[in-house]
Amino acid sequence: MTKHRDDAPHPVPSEASPERPKAKGESRRLHWPLLPFAALGAAALSLGLAWYALSESRQINEEKQRLEATLESISQEQQSHEQKLTELQAQVKSTQSRLQARMTELNKHIDTAMAQRLYQKQDWVLLKARYYLELAQINAHWTDNQETTTALLQQADDLLKTLSDQRLYEVRQAIAKEIADVKASPTLDIAGLMSQLDAAQSIVSKLPIKQSISSPSGNTLPAAQKSTPSAWRERLKESLNLLEKLVVVRHQTDDIKPILSPLHQALLRESIRMNLQEAQWALLQNNAQVYQQSLTQALKDINRTFEKKAAATQSLVRELHTLKQTALNPARPVIGQSLPLLNQLIEDNAAASPPAAPPASTEEGN
Repeated sequence: MTKHRDDAPHPVPSEASPERPKAKGESRRLHWPLLPFAALGAAALSLGLAWYALSESRQINEEKQRLEATLESISQEQQSHEQKLTELQAQVKSTQSRLQARMTELNKHIDTAMAQRLYQKQDWVLLKARYYLELAQINAHWTDNQETTTALLQQADDLLKTLSDQRLYEVRQAIAKEIADVKASPTLDIAGLMSQLDAAQSIVSKLPIKQSISSPSGNTLPAAQKSTPSAWRERLKESLNLLEKLVVVRHQTDDIKPILSPLHQALLRESIRMNLQEAQWALLQNNAQVYQQSLTQALKDINRTFEKKAAATQSLVRELHTLKQTALNPARPVIGQSLPLLNQLIEDNAAASPPAAPPASTEEGN
């Protein structure tokens, strides 16, 4: 390679080559006036950059100071928050302790309240059953309405059936016995007796009246003569004859009663009906004495006024005797076994029920 370089032909200098130094000198003379401007620009640029750097540094320092102040404030707030958090934690622990104590006390109150509620519900059912038993006892003593007495006893038994207490077995057994006694007791058919007395009143108007004296047939007055007598003697004679016909004298040894007028017959029938109505009133009022007296008086009036041998009279008399034998005050069943047993059970429950716990006092300043 060196060999080739030596053998290579050298270029022939041209004619203008001696003028190059002159051109370089001229260019140098041209660039010298621009150097101060360039230096000034560079200096200005340096000053601008320095000013910018100084401004940026100042802003950075101010921002740093602001950040430091902010951090200091945040640090102080953090310390304050930590202090408050510590206080809150202490309050929370204290509150948790109080809540735990209150929860324990509340659980005790709830247990006591549940027990009281159980006793109260049972006592309410027992008191209601006792009310029905008292009504049944009053109804059985003062009335003859056995259906109502049985219904009241059955209602009390239905209430006791809802409670699962073995002590109620004896009470329910007594109620069942009382229901059986009420159903087995004789009943008074008031509606039937009233209907029979109504029928007897309607029969009274059809009974035949006694006819002790027959109606006279010869007491009819003759027709007055149309001719007038000429002499007063003849008139006197006619008057005497007429008087003889009007006055009739009979000699009887038998006790003959006078014939009853229609008004008198109506009054007697109405009197008997009034006696029967009085018997109805006594039946409704359960007054046995007035009932017997009214029927006795009605029988006396019937036997004295009407024909005894008549079929209607005999039938009515038999019916009134049957009604008279009816007892208005039959033996009432005694209901007095179940109520004392239930009262004793209620007293035992009241003695065994837990006392009411006082309410928890609320603390202030939580």
